[in-house]
Amino acid sequence: MRGQRGMTELEIEAKLDQVMTLFKYLHEKDIFEAFYKKHLSKRLLLGKSASYDLEKNMLAKLKAVRCSAPSYVTSHRCTDVLYLL
Repeated sequence: MRGQRGMTELEIEAKLDQVMTLFKYLHEKDIFEAFYKKHLSKRLLLGKSASYDLEKNMLAKLKAVRCSAPSYVTSHRCTDVLYLL
């Protein structure tokens, strides 16, 4: 299956892995998450997502990185995300 820009799912997955590498080093993860959620909702509502499974994988990766931080607010946020998924 090819995505919108002619990339295969494996190529998209590799790009998402690169994004997650950068995400790990961001200090303002909340800003990235807000931006990502806004564009995720647009992609899903307009049917422009390359793959629903890729979107779920990206959310799982974000959750894994975000939930590894040892703070109460972060762990509470991760519990909320798990409930929504």
